[in-house]
Amino acid sequence: MKKASEFFKTSEVCISTTFMIEALKKILPKNQIKSRYIDLVSFASDAGFYHLVPKAVGQPVSEAEIISLIVK
Repeated sequence: MKKASEFFKTSEVCISTTFMIEALKKILPKNQIKSRYIDLVSFASDAGFYHLVPKAVGQPVSEAEIISLIVK
């Protein structure tokens, strides 16, 4: 399993939506990745003042998947 650091460079300010989804597909199963607009809008709301819509949402279900997403 590849690590997120192999796909994302911290020096990049903007990552394309397509690139992000493809990178997530290499880490998580397709059914754990949300990219439809209706799904993204539902994850954009919280108790804050801002309404920022994510480019994609990954839903890891195991500790190993979480580690793969955040470990460099």
